[in-house]
Amino acid sequence: MAGERVAKQLDSVLIILMIINATYCLIWDIVMDWGMLDNPTAVVGQAMGGCVPSMLVGPEFKKVSCLDAALRPRLRFGTALTLVVVSIDVCLRYSWTLRFVEHAIFPSNDAYILCTEFLEVFRRAVWNLLRVEWEHIKQTRNAKKPIDEMPEKSIEMIGREMEIIPTGSGASVRGSTSRERR
Repeated sequence: MAGERVAKQLDSVLIILMIINATYCLIWDIVMDWGMLDNPTAVVGQAMGGCVPSMLVGPEFKKVSCLDAALRPRLRFGTALTLVVVSIDVCLRYSWTLRFVEHAIFPSNDAYILCTEFLEVFRRAVWNLLRVEWEHIKQTRNAKKPIDEMPEKSIEMIGREMEIIPTGSGASVRGSTSRERR
């Protein structure tokens, strides 16, 4: 009797921890991996509407919708596809909850495992759409930086530090310092 009660408590703790994990991973996907919610205060201000007085008052602050405040300014796939991808990710992040209706939906445990694995592969494939898009946007943003902001070491300097050594089967490259050349 006491063992069953402990098992139920452990199941409850496990479910709570799984909810926390899935929610954290979802927020990480949206904010870090996809670059959304860049300005969370604007999203909260738009969601609350007129209930919360806004500190951003003046002609320089234009009114934007909650959707515009939550999404990135640049969306290569458009708003509709971005929302579909985010919605799919939200649903599939919590696909582990199918284990609670496993016997009602799936004929066997193997079918449940196979289905959840396919759902995870699909979620990762869809996740990649926005991840690659965000990485491309970051790369093009960095490419537009002025020359003054570039690192001090240029390609020519790196090339001078490398020494090509001929060998019997080809050439190998060895890094050399300025002291070795002297």
